[in-house]
Parts: sequence; structure tokens; C-alpha cells
Amino acid sequence: NNLWLSGSRPKTSSLTGIIKYDGQQWKHYYFSGHTYWSPANDVDAIYQDRFDNMWFGTWGGGVIAFSADHDTLFFNGHDFPGTMTIRSNGQSVVRPIDPQTVLHGFFSGAVVDTKYDVITSVSEDPQGHLWFTNYYASNDHLLAVAPFDASGFPVLDPSQWIYFGSRDGIHAAEGAVICLAFDSFNNRVYIGTFKDGVYILDYGASLANKADDQMYHLQIKDNLFSNTIQSLAVDQDGVLWIGTASGLNSFDGINVYKHVGDEMGLAGPLENNIRKVVVDKYNNKWFATSGGVSILRADRSPWDAHGWRGFNTNNSYLVSNDVSDIFVDDNHGEAYFATEDGLSIYRGSFAEIRQDFKEIAAGPNPYLIGPSHTKFIIKNLMQNSSVKIFTVNGRLVRQLTSKTILDDGTIAVDGGRAYWDGKDALGKKVASGIYLYLVYTEDGKSTAGKFAVIRR
Repeated sequence: NNLWLSGSRPKTSSLTGIIKYDGQQWKHYYFSGHTYWSPANDVDAIYQDRFDNMWFGTWGGGVIAFSADHDTLFFNGHDFPGTMTIRSNGQSVVRPIDPQTVLHGFFSGAVVDTKYDVITSVSEDPQGHLWFTNYYASNDHLLAVAPFDASGFPVLDPSQWIYFGSRDGIHAAEGAVICLAFDSFNNRVYIGTFKDGVYILDYGASLANKADDQMYHLQIKDNLFSNTIQSLAVDQDGVLWIGTASGLNSFDGINVYKHVGDEMGLAGPLENNIRKVVVDKYNNKWFATSGGVSILRADRSPWDAHGWRGFNTNNSYLVSNDVSDIFVDDNHGEAYFATEDGLSIYRGSFAEIRQDFKEIAAGPNPYLIGPSHTKFIIKNLMQNSSVKIFTVNGRLVRQLTSKTILDDGTIAVDGGRAYWDGKDALGKKVASGIYLYLVYTEDGKSTAGKFAVIRR
């Protein structure tokens, strides 16, 4: 239930520290002391593991962990004294950092400064290992893989961790590993780099046994828009989505495809600079771009004319088109967009998809059909819902699905919402009266409601 934020991203220093909002108050964590504590405030990666430990990868300050047991641990390459300042409600508490909580030997500092540990991403694979990308690691441990112990925290013995680098085939210039994605259908890891495209690690039956590992490589010559990779995500169909600095690609395991940007956001992403790719639990694809936020609907092809939806400052309350990150909160029906000018919160159809029909809401009731072109809306639908509108006597008036396009171009069932324009299947406005709606899914789940229509 906590919202964690930072103002940094790779290769961009802001020194904003860690920001937390618990629903009632804000807290700001800031690290200071010797010069080497300052980079701990450049947080580039935030991740919550399945045991509710919070992980923060920093550009030069290593890793900070807030454990589920409320302990704070630091993984870095120096022994200099430091402090953690916690600010909240106008008050500050300064805590000396206990040397016993500073752990060494798990990550490696950069080639140019071995005390400067750069961690650009943290994530779990489908088998439950915790992975870290260690940019420019001087000991060539570009990827660090941690097993969890019985307590729900990674094993605090680096000899039990597994590491990958150039000797395993990751020949990235500067060791510039930026992001990871995992294929749940195969023991496969996709590794995004800053200059050298995407490496693909097939690690076979076991991570520990490297004898059967295979490494592949995707670059511009393989149809990537750019070798500068900014984000990766695998969808529920096993397709890899590749956000590059110059465009969006997808990879189906055989071919790399290009998806050209569209400034209207109707035929592709709003911009070609793809900062973040997120796949939500319902398989919608979300893209943070330098031109706004784009969504590819779960049941649509990227080449479908009705597949895309875009949000920018012209058609929404997005505070800036320059969007760097996205977090989709499937449990609360919200999505958070991190922009250059602040945080935007989206509460719309794609964030309203629910696991059941308990939160169905429909309106306006009564529904006035007139010159204003207002639509009757049903919210908080399950994924892949359909809707039928009936008269009170049971006569079918209109069936609405994700393939139904209303007269004004609106998709009738879009994400977690259904829209009805007051017209029957022949395109004629219905008469005043009492009507019923039936919402249902292909697997037999359903709910119904009653509403009044007044035709003017």
C-alpha cells in the first residue's frame, strides 16, 4: 500500500533520494556523509519482491534494501561513515548508518572507480531468483543472481550467488547492462544494453550449470531501431517488447518487428523514444515515451487500426509529455506516470479491469439520450467482458464487445469499461423506458443491472 518514488533515471543525476507515500504522509530518505554516500540518492531502479522487501538500485551508491522486517541494508564497495536522514511532516530524524548493515562483495564498482557501484535494474525471474544488473562492473560480474533463503531474504553469502559477464558472452561496451526481462515459457533472460542491443541468455536446465548455456544477440542489423535499449518486457504470449531510444520493436522468438510511432497515438506509440515498457496482468502493453503514454490493447495486434490508445497533454490531464516510467496498480485500479514535471495518476478504463464483477458501476441513471452525445458507461468490468442491452421485456437491443465500434469511433468495450450510445443494432435511438444490461465473460461469469432511459 506504499508508493515509492525517485527523481532519477540511468545516466541522469538528480540526487533526490527515496520518497515514500503511505496514503497519509510523505517520507523522504536522504543519504549523506562521505562523498561516496551521495550517489545513493540517485535511485534508478525500485523493485518490491514477492516477500515485500524493497530494493533500490542506484547510480554509484550500490543497492539499498528495506527488508520486510524493517531492517535497512546497504550493498556497496566502501566503508566510509554516513547518515540516513528521514524527513516527514516538516521534521527530520538523522540516523548514523551502522557499519554492520553495510555489506561488501556482492557487487562490483565501475572500472573507473571500484567504490562506485552502479545498479540499473532489479527484478525476479519466474523461478524466484533476484537479478541485478551491475553496469560497468570492474570484475565483469555484469549480472548478479541471488537465491532467497527460508526467511524470505536473499542469501547473504556472495559465494552462493551466480554471476554472468563477458566470459558468458555478454560483450557489451562499458559493460553497459541496463534492463532485464524473463521468458516464463523458457529458461531465457533478455538483457538490454546501452550501446549493444539485446543479449539473449538461454541457461538451459539450471542457472548453476553453465555448460549448456547459449547466448544470442539482437542489434540494428537484426531490425532493431537502435542498439540503445531503455526497457524490455515480455507479454503473456511470450512476445518480447523492446523500447529503444529510436523506436519500438517486438521479437516473437524468430523475427524482430518495427512499430513506427504515430503522433496521434492511433496506429503506434506516440513517440519513437520509448522510455519504459510495462505489461499488466491483463496483457495490456503500456509505453512511456517522450511524447506521452501509449497503450496497446491486450486483444489487439499492433497493426490493428483500433489497437492503440494514446494520452498526452492535449487529450488528458497528463502533466508532461516527457514520461520516463509507468507503474500499473492492478489491485487499486490506478496507473502512475512519472514525468519530467511531476507525477500523473490515471484512473481510466485500462486501470479499471477487475478480477470479478463485485465493483460494477453503471451510469448515468437515468440516461438521457439527446444532443449532448453522452454515453451510458459500465465500469470495473472483467477482462474480455461483453455486454447485452435488453428492454424490460427481454428483447435484445444491442450487443457490445471489444470489436464493436460505435458511430463516433469509440470502442464499445475498452479495457474495464463499456460504452453505449443509446442506439440499437440498426443505429436508431431507442425509446424512453426501463432497460437491462447483462455483463458476461466467455467462461460464464455474469452480472446484471437495470436503468432508465429518457429520450429527448
